[in-house]
Amino acid sequence: MNALLKLRRKRSDTKPQLIKLGHREIEILGLSQGFWTDLYHRAMAVYWPVFFGSAAAIFVALNTVFGTLYDDSSAQQLYARHVYSWRDICWQHRYRNITSVSPQGRVLLDYTKFHELVAEE
Repeated sequence: MNALLKLRRKRSDTKPQLIKLGHREIEILGLSQGFWTDLYHRAMAVYWPVFFGSAAAIFVALNTVFGTLYDDSSAQQLYARHVYSWRDICWQHRYRNITSVSPQGRVLLDYTKFHELVAEE
């Protein structure tokens, strides 16, 4: 384990890293050179057009992924208690009215007439 750590330190110590801050260049020794090791610094030091372009690309990519996942789950056919086909279409007809007034004066909904059709005049 110690040999592996020494090997990694040797790799990072052998080559200096140049960082540009404005018009100055800073040489750093002993810092690892992996991309993910200093991601925060890279995000802060990037030019504004590159930052906003990257943010827009990430926004579009995430929305595309979630939009695709949402579309796959909602693109399924919905069925009620009865499935209608094109043969069930009746021209010049309408559904029977299921609402009426009960003898007590209340609104009555008669669902036994729900699928009945009446020819239009």
